[in-house]
Amino acid sequence: MIKASAPRESLPARPFMFVRHGETDWNVRQLHQGQRDIPLNAAGRKQARLCAEALRAQPIGAICTSPLVRARETAEIIARAHPAEIAEIAEIDDLAECGFGELEGQPKTDAAFDSRWRAGAAPHGVEPYAAFSERVLRGVARALRRDGPVLVVAHRAVFWPLAEVLCGAVPDDLANGQPVMLLPPAATGAPWRMELGMR
Repeated sequence: MIKASAPRESLPARPFMFVRHGETDWNVRQLHQGQRDIPLNAAGRKQARLCAEALRAQPIGAICTSPLVRARETAEIIARAHPAEIAEIAEIDDLAECGFGELEGQPKTDAAFDSRWRAGAAPHGVEPYAAFSERVLRGVARALRRDGPVLVVAHRAVFWPLAEVLCGAVPDDLANGQPVMLLPPAATGAPWRMELGMR
């Protein structure tokens, strides 16, 4: 696997939350979405509301979101449902999903595609994983400069470089609307902790 090139130290050592956007019709149909601007479906909007409920006890100072509508809509639903007034929803272009080139809109027929892409394969105009990881980590670093606590709302693949660099492992999957807490280590050089069970 190609490792994300930005060092862990490039990110401020402060806890933050991450949420994958709610479901879309293309998720249901198992199509490569990439940077196509596909809105949430009814189930995705419900997932965003349930996510907001799971985050009720978590203070949120700013939400930083991918500019794609499925992430932006998820962020807005969470902000509206959260008991505290959220000062800011900021779009960060670097948090957008990977560009999947000619594959966007095509069925996901290759079960090994994700692992081969993370290992360096980039067919059909797909954004290379190393470059994608670099921009994702740059985007998260920008997000963490906001007044926190910060919630990042983005995409499944956006979570992979974060998990890899901070925690040393990429989870098998991250469900739509699933909140994750990322906690910096108590000791220098130790991995961050990932708490998936927030709901």
